[in-house]
Amino acid sequence: MDKVETDIQEFHTLHPQKKLKVLAIIAAIFIASVAGGLYFSTKSNTPSTTTKDSEAPKGTSQLIMQPETLSITKGQTIKVSVMVKDTGSQATDIAIGYDPKLVEVSNIVNGDVFPDMLRSEIVNNQIIVSAAVDPNNPNDIKTGTVFSFMLKGLTTGEATLTFDKDITIAATNGVNTLGSAEPVTITVK
Repeated sequence: MDKVETDIQEFHTLHPQKKLKVLAIIAAIFIASVAGGLYFSTKSNTPSTTTKDSEAPKGTSQLIMQPETLSITKGQTIKVSVMVKDTGSQATDIAIGYDPKLVEVSNIVNGDVFPDMLRSEIVNNQIIVSAAVDPNNPNDIKTGTVFSFMLKGLTTGEATLTFDKDITIAATNGVNTLGSAEPVTITVK
């Protein structure tokens, strides 16, 4: 440590032009090492970890919405169940969009797939639900009802409930296993 302190003290005693030259050499070495690192990292034969959507494997979990009926009258309230079929998952994030002019959504209730919901709310015309298996029992993977909610018809029209595919996932071991998540349309008369 004494050697470093001595070097620093000697550096301070140098003529200003010599200090500038030393700093320029240090800066040049730094810039050259960064440029070399960038150059060689792009030339590396290491396979890329990113994949295009078309190359990503298709999942096997299906999310579906199952309303009690596909046709309701203004003022009528029905239950809509959101279900996972084919293959269960350890965790899921679900976002379902709807038109608030046509329908009103309320009363999100946990289903039988997960022991508890981590998040359940209605925000910005979306139903948002996150749920996961008990961390002490990560292999307790089931299919069935993830959650349900109540839907009330407000105005005549076709109310389409759509999974937001940018947010909605079903995951096992950190891999998205969602294969499909199809919308459903409910007619309000």
